[in-house]
Amino acid sequence: MEYREVIRKYPDIIRKHFPVTEEKDIVMGIALGYEDKEARINQYRSKRVSLDSFLMAKT
Repeated sequence: MEYREVIRKYPDIIRKHFPVTEEKDIVMGIALGYEDKEARINQYRSKRVSLDSFLMAKT
């Protein structure tokens, strides 16, 4: 089982260690690697909002 499946199937484990209420969904995204600077898709730049508008991280 991959880590993504664990987060999706067992959110209670995450909630045990982090203050995430039932009303919140636990989601995660990650991308690794290097862009292909010649690929057309990598020329696209989307509008971005600040991380603070949607991300809460506590340690």
